[in-house]
Amino acid sequence: MSSFMNERVVTLVLRTFDVSNLGTTNNEYVSNTINGTYFAWNNINIASILGDLALKYTTFNLVLVSAQQGSATTANNVIGSTNQDNCVNFRLSGSGINILNPSYSVSSNRIISNSALIGGFTFNNANNSIPQIVTYNNLQVISFELTNTNMNLEINYERVDTGARPTIANNASVPLPFAGANGLTFPSMCFIFKIYPVKDSYIDKEVSKFNKISKINI
Repeated sequence: MSSFMNERVVTLVLRTFDVSNLGTTNNEYVSNTINGTYFAWNNINIASILGDLALKYTTFNLVLVSAQQGSATTANNVIGSTNQDNCVNFRLSGSGINILNPSYSVSSNRIISNSALIGGFTFNNANNSIPQIVTYNNLQVISFELTNTNMNLEINYERVDTGARPTIANNASVPLPFAGANGLTFPSMCFIFKIYPVKDSYIDKEVSKFNKISKINI
């Protein structure tokens, strides 16, 4: 599916800091896991974000532009238990939208419904690590149809080698500042997306009007 590049492009920014403050949160707007490997942004008003584009198109491309890791310099920001735990894929799932290019699992011989990988990332596991930014090449594309005015988006971390959720290092295995007593979590992240309308999904008002008249005449 091609994007209509002459149309306006919408930016969507998802920050894990907005979801979590070193603890488990669950409400109508956000939810997360205790160690910061799963985040959900709930009731995003996608119709408001898209504006008139939501009235002109039925299908959009959600493109991951960059992922930014905050500095892991506090006792509550830790690295994974192993190097493998720091090397992850981001899996995005959604509701309120219909993902048109979901992932396929060879091991289970099935399509993973309304879910797709959007990019890989290796957390900076150096002591007193500096923030890092990974810029993607516009190939991390999820095509989706609008099915509601609001949508929920989830991002899960999956280990590259096993697909399992990564684990965090315990106090005994990592030096300060990563060793914390409670509320250990991966560093804060910021995900920046661009949303493009798909040209082929343009709603031609005149054609729609003609079709309605034809049906009435029939």
